[in-house]
Amino acid sequence: PIPSAAPVLALPPRKAAGGGRLKRRLIAVLSVVLPPLVTLAAILVLWQILVGTRTDGVPAPATIWLESRELILDPFFDRGGVDKGLFWHILTSVKRVAVGFSIAALLGVTLGVIVGSNRWAHRALDPVFQVLRTVPPLAWLPISLAALHQANPSALFVIVVTAIWPIVINTAVGV
Repeated sequence: PIPSAAPVLALPPRKAAGGGRLKRRLIAVLSVVLPPLVTLAAILVLWQILVGTRTDGVPAPATIWLESRELILDPFFDRGGVDKGLFWHILTSVKRVAVGFSIAALLGVTLGVIVGSNRWAHRALDPVFQVLRTVPPLAWLPISLAALHQANPSALFVIVVTAIWPIVINTAVGV
């Protein structure tokens, strides 16, 4: 007799290793990204419905898009003066914040070292710092505009005066 062949076990075809993992990652990303997008879309639709075509008060999202589309889609245009794209306005703001914060850091660290290392300076200046730091930035703006008469120096002053207090206090405590 012919020897019988040993039975062959059939193994199921192997699944691609990354298929299930990719699907789980996609679901995880969508579960984080989709809810805020749906909420934002709902708010914009509701806003558009409530405002409609009225021209007084807050403009509708469609009106905002029509009037600011060029700034957003072409951020690098420059026609001179203040007629510039969004990139140039953002760059100006970032430069202003960098300069203002640098001045605040320089002054704040210096004052903080003096106040932190000298008990007499701490007693003399700390009450002044504690009062001035409670003044909100929006309150400093009209004061700086009245004193400096120009937008750029006023903006720098407001940035410095709002950024300096945490620097002074933390440096003094650290010293």
